[in-house]
Amino acid sequence: MDGKQVYFERFNQISWERQIGAIKAVMAAYPGQAVLDSTGVGDPIYEALHKAGCMVRGYPFTNASKTELIDGLALALERGAIRLMDIPEQEAELRAYEYTLTPARNVTMSAPEGMHDDCVIALALARWAQGKPRLPMFVKL
Repeated sequence: MDGKQVYFERFNQISWERQIGAIKAVMAAYPGQAVLDSTGVGDPIYEALHKAGCMVRGYPFTNASKTELIDGLALALERGAIRLMDIPEQEAELRAYEYTLTPARNVTMSAPEGMHDDCVIALALARWAQGKPRLPMFVKL
């Protein structure tokens, strides 16, 4: 894979059914595997796509896995291993994304209060998937 971003769509406040339909349509247009959040809010969408026979890989979010994911994206961007589409909202999220040190000296990563980080997370998941072998159909992680 060459690390070139070829698609962007952002949607929110739509039903799970419409989200699943949109993801299936993108997967049909760009064959391969999709990587999705498989924890919390993302789990029902991951499960529905998996049950429908889509080639999906779940990514379980923990503080440690998110750190690994975001650090991988940052390194890929610094090395020029990813070529992004010119999307103002994506660029704004990437520029605003921040690391914060808590009073307990733990690092947290997120968008500043009042902003979103969906684009950052989606790019990080796509970058993470680049180095992973494609999954056979119907594999549950």
